[in-house]
Amino acid sequence: TADFYKQLKANTLVLPARVTVGDIDFARPSGAPVRPHVFLFLIDSLRRDYLSPYNPAVTFTPSIGEFASDSFVFDRAFTRYAGTGLAVPSIWAGGMLIHMLEQRPFDGRNALLKLLDGDGYRRVMGIDHIIRELIPPSADVVELDRDVPPMECDFCRTMHELESRLATSLVDRRPVFSYTLSQNVHIAVASKRIVPPDRSYQGFFAPVAESVRQVDSCFADFIAFLRRLRLYDDSVIIVTSDHGDSLGEEGRWGHAYFMVPEVMRIPLIVHLPLALRGRFATDLGRVSFSTDITPTLYALLGHAPANLGPLFGEPLFDQPGTDLSLRRRESFLLASSYGAVYGMLRHNGRTLYTADALAGRDDAYDLTGHGPGHRIAITNASSALNRRLISEQLDQLAALNHFTPQP
Repeated sequence: TADFYKQLKANTLVLPARVTVGDIDFARPSGAPVRPHVFLFLIDSLRRDYLSPYNPAVTFTPSIGEFASDSFVFDRAFTRYAGTGLAVPSIWAGGMLIHMLEQRPFDGRNALLKLLDGDGYRRVMGIDHIIRELIPPSADVVELDRDVPPMECDFCRTMHELESRLATSLVDRRPVFSYTLSQNVHIAVASKRIVPPDRSYQGFFAPVAESVRQVDSCFADFIAFLRRLRLYDDSVIIVTSDHGDSLGEEGRWGHAYFMVPEVMRIPLIVHLPLALRGRFATDLGRVSFSTDITPTLYALLGHAPANLGPLFGEPLFDQPGTDLSLRRRESFLLASSYGAVYGMLRHNGRTLYTADALAGRDDAYDLTGHGPGHRIAITNASSALNRRLISEQLDQLAALNHFTPQP
């Protein structure tokens, strides 16, 4: 046990000088035959069980529920990282990253930016404190929420600005890519929200539920705006989060330095343009990740992405007739963004094993059902297997980055 925890710590918060990162290339994008608009909305800390498409007890997200009925709802979606610091870069890279808080230089690994540049997208997006480290400055980017402190990025205000930017630039025929990371639901923001006395959220943490309700209302307004401009049926729209949050489970609050089901499970809802819906097949019950978003966009734009292995994402949609079942049988490494805490997700997202070198303990969870999950007993055999898988995939990640851990 001591040696295993030493390995976890040796692969965590790595010094950049000890790493030689390689490029991440799913394909060489150039001149996509179809270029839909792309709207990627991350709601920081949004839990899947606070949305009606995932939890029938939710009554405060009717607009997202309606949107989901016209979209694809991925039932077993997860983040690879339990905090924004690595969760967001992993989305743009399309895979897991060596565990460093300082990811620069990132250009060679920024697979999403390569796609946007290669296919001539016009970027209208938030440049938060994470993105600013990942994307080089460009006069061609229309920045949303300029000069707004990161924790004050409000989904409703951002949507109003995005609508204004789009409405005044209709003469620009380039497709739009928009990315936002809104903080309405983050525990540091939502916990201060006043819940009107006439609203009841029995069974939910009321300040977060009220925050989600407000996001839902403004999301409805934005979808109506897209419909008025006849952009809705020509757009890929993705609603997801970078991670979830603990909201009192077993006395836990927030995220970052621990790994539990309610933090790792995320919503992932994808709307496809009418022109693309009949061209692709998907498996909504297969385990999926936020790191799948970038290779999915490659596939939707006609660039068949390479399979880079289980540490990386793969398309959520593929050609009809493609066997999508292999991933149901694979095992996947998860990690904290800020400490030596790792996990192994197995059985198509039904079991999660975690190893916490900070607390010096392992835990296991059953993730079946609508709820966040519950603890299960750890046997000697399951411990040995999951620890071996974690060690092997950490070694693979280190090798990809020419990194030799030193206990």
